[in-house]
Amino acid sequence: MERIRWLDGVRAIAAVSVSYNHYIMGEFAAPYNSFWAAPSSENRWLFQLPILRLPFAVHSMVPLFFIIGGYAMAHSVLARSSGGEGAFSRYFQLTLVRRWLRLYLPIIPITVLANAAYFVGVTTRPFAEHVTRGLKPWTAPLQHLRLLVDYLVDIAEPVNLAWHEGFNNQLWTIPARHEWSVIGSPVLFPRRATASRARLVGLAKTVILLGGLYLMCFEGDEGTGVAHVGYQWLASIRSRRWAESGRNTFSVVRSCYQSLGGLMVVSVIATSPSVARRLEAPVLQYLGKISFSWYLVHQLPPIILKGPLRDFFWRLLRPQDPVHLIMSEALQYPWTLLFAWTATASIIFTLTWICADLYFRQVEEKSGAVSKRIESWVNAPKDGDAEANTAVPIIKRP
Repeated sequence: MERIRWLDGVRAIAAVSVSYNHYIMGEFAAPYNSFWAAPSSENRWLFQLPILRLPFAVHSMVPLFFIIGGYAMAHSVLARSSGGEGAFSRYFQLTLVRRWLRLYLPIIPITVLANAAYFVGVTTRPFAEHVTRGLKPWTAPLQHLRLLVDYLVDIAEPVNLAWHEGFNNQLWTIPARHEWSVIGSPVLFPRRATASRARLVGLAKTVILLGGLYLMCFEGDEGTGVAHVGYQWLASIRSRRWAESGRNTFSVVRSCYQSLGGLMVVSVIATSPSVARRLEAPVLQYLGKISFSWYLVHQLPPIILKGPLRDFFWRLLRPQDPVHLIMSEALQYPWTLLFAWTATASIIFTLTWICADLYFRQVEEKSGAVSKRIESWVNAPKDGDAEANTAVPIIKRP
């Protein structure tokens, strides 16, 4: 089955966006503030405006991952729709098993590496008490092992979803991605079937695309639940069901709007060859191929090297300071700040790229082969099971 090349372009953009936003989040406030936020002296940047702030709309990348994963799954399953209801049903079941295995197996090595890095004391980022369970490096190895096993068991639960924060705090999305594959991909089945017949005029597609990008940039104050100026009018038209989540009300509302925006954007790309071609550049195709591995490994280099490298490059220009100053003081030396963060980022992202490429070739690809073996064993046809013996080829993900 032909691979959907533009999906790799979207995967690449989403993975790189998550990576560099995690690098600066918590340190720089301006990219995540509203254009109209106070004080005006620290805001009023063009990149804070809706749509223009898409490079910093990191929260929208998670639902975007879900949507493109569901679209790819719907595409591959619908390719089997001509084989009859029995073949279609069986292939859909096989696809769900394969999806879970290909999401879960690659996270095991990176989780082991992150826990090992903490155990031997090479991590420099502080972790919360509930992450470490009070354990210190080089102490209680059996308890460290128990922490690792408990996390791997918890993160494998795709039904009763809960927040599982670990040393790689981006992995909470893995069970959520699988659940969305189960729930969301059937929603996209008819979308795939009618996409080739859709003939929206150029203006309508432009409006939908811009509207989708606008919703993907939806943001606000998580503490007060108030959306940024430019989005507050949406509160008068949203579904009341979106606000039934207690303390997480704003994050639910944000996810709903960003998911709707992501679906609008993907719909336009899927029906617009001229837009899709821009996502088929060789660089984006390569990054899209390793995007899942990039997403898995991108936290490990910073938790080990970000602090020491940043201090080192800061001291090169300001040797009178023992370490990198806190951000409110560091902003008084903009050129030193720019040099320290740019030099650190160059090393961090080069290492992330190398690690992602190696991880893709040594772990992700081999995990795919292992998942096929497990899938064949789990779904081995029983004697006399005519339907189970229906030939269902393993189709590579689009």
